[in-house]
Amino acid sequence: MWDLRKLSVLATLGEAGRGVSSLRSDACGIFLAAAGASGLRVFSAKTWEPLCGADGDSLGDGGALMAGFAPHARAIVGVTSKEAFACAAPDA
Repeated sequence: MWDLRKLSVLATLGEAGRGVSSLRSDACGIFLAAAGASGLRVFSAKTWEPLCGADGDSLGDGGALMAGFAPHARAIVGVTSKEAFACAAPDA
């Protein structure tokens, strides 16, 4: 992630040599979902800390191809080379 105003790197979200294929923010800008060969991860958009995710090995060949959020960021949606899946947040 780059800050284009300062031309500086804010955070690196993928593993070396295993880039990010999809990057999505929730509608409020609180969460950031990254999909790639290393898996699917959800980060805090303020601190860049990983909050949850799934390893690429558990997702099958190629890891996650695409990530997105359901309305109100109540679930994250991912797509692999074989299937689409959703992980819903537990009810509070």
